[in-house]
Amino acid sequence: MLTSGGLSGGISSTIAGGNFWQGMRQGLITSGLNHVAHLTTEFLQRNDTAAARILSCGHLKNQTF
Repeated sequence: MLTSGGLSGGISSTIAGGNFWQGMRQGLITSGLNHVAHLTTEFLQRNDTAAARILSCGHLKNQTF
């Protein structure tokens, strides 16, 4: 998944007239952060006590898990 994000970022950057390697780096960073965000969301949905602790601190108001 990360590799395809990096490759598509590099190709898109080249098509737009930019540097392939800079586009690939940006694609990898974006794909990696997206992956971590999904893992975190899945963890919080499975672990109600962690979600309750976060909600009790005042973060993520009006969110449902």
